[in-house]
Amino acid sequence: EQSRTGDSVLASGCIGEMENRVVDEDMENPRVKQKKSKHPVFKYTYSRLPIKIVFPDPTAADERYGGSGDVAILEGELIKPDTKTDSVIIFMHPSGIQNLLPMPNAMARAGLHVVTCTSRYPNNDSCLIMEKVAVDLGACVRHMKEKFGYKKVILAGWSGGGSLSSFYQAQAESPTISHTPAGDKVDLKQADLIPADGLLIMAAHISRAKIFTEWLDPAVLDETDPSKRDLEFDLYDPNNPNKPPFSKNYVERFRKVSINLPQSHPWKRLIACFSRHRLNVIEESRLGYKNA
Repeated sequence: EQSRTGDSVLASGCIGEMENRVVDEDMENPRVKQKKSKHPVFKYTYSRLPIKIVFPDPTAADERYGGSGDVAILEGELIKPDTKTDSVIIFMHPSGIQNLLPMPNAMARAGLHVVTCTSRYPNNDSCLIMEKVAVDLGACVRHMKEKFGYKKVILAGWSGGGSLSSFYQAQAESPTISHTPAGDKVDLKQADLIPADGLLIMAAHISRAKIFTEWLDPAVLDETDPSKRDLEFDLYDPNNPNKPPFSKNYVERFRKVSINLPQSHPWKRLIACFSRHRLNVIEESRLGYKNA
């Protein structure tokens, strides 16, 4: 199925993409006569300026495909209405691409200057290192201040960008991190991160680490064989004696087993041991000797 906007033909995507695309055609396409909106707030037309940020990073090729091994490359857009301001709002998600989200576009239509910038891990968080994403966000903040001349930068944290923005600001104001939890060196104390002038947190969760932990299924007794399940904590087994609405006591026990009591589920210890072993093997291979 295809839809026609102006004299361009676009393949139909999901509703959200098409809604944004229609807005973009209406606001940006020079072949279509732009009409001034009568809306009291969303009344500005805007243009999209591509941004490419390149900065030295000798580890840039360690965990992502493509690009150069000694530089990190970030891409994004400055969504710029015909207004004058010394402030810019930056959207960055650890792995998401946000240039067609409703909020950045609505902000631009309201007259605000908005940047949507990807990290070095666009649409791929399988190898994502959050400390490096903080470095990427710092590069974008510096770029907008030093290259584009904006005096004030506001970080807009949408979904996973909320914890990223908060993490970045904390490290920019008082850096404490020199290594990742896995022991890899990513020294934010030496990264010279510029603190943002404000944070805007929208539809954000507490952090990837927290929610991924909370999503662990306490009913699984053996990660290598998910059919081995603890009936009492299997929410989808009709034979589970606990039925919704679940009691407060049951919910507390469920969360404890999932998060706070890994000794009750041996496979969780096995996953941790396996992960540490693999990290040691990788490090030994890289350094050419065995850890004691």
